[in-house]
Amino acid sequence: MISSFTFKNFKSFEDATLYIEDFTTLIGQNNAGKTNAFEGIQVLVGIISGQKVSDVLEKYVRGGTKKASRIGTDSFTLGCSVFYKESTKVYYEVTVNCSNEPVIERELITFIDQNSQEVIFQNLNQETG
Repeated sequence: MISSFTFKNFKSFEDATLYIEDFTTLIGQNNAGKTNAFEGIQVLVGIISGQKVSDVLEKYVRGGTKKASRIGTDSFTLGCSVFYKESTKVYYEVTVNCSNEPVIERELITFIDQNSQEVIFQNLNQETG
């Protein structure tokens, strides 16, 4: 089960975490970020499923690639935490650079339990960072 989503420099989010329970609803005023959260989740799912990053951004982000990263930034990071076993979570994080053609700059998978964190996969794009 998914336990949270993270958004860093994505659209209106500077650094935010959306915690997910068995039943979760998003409510709030207009322009509070509800749609931006849904767009971020859709982008994350598209990237995880292997779709081309530029296609995902154009399909799911209002304004496309140019509007995906927070104003004044060239990249954004999205993440997702999933319960794996009793007290263990797996956290996936991806950073996308949007300065030119959007490209995955970094991917990270981490096992997190009560006592430790262990990075089990990390991929850095040598062209961007």
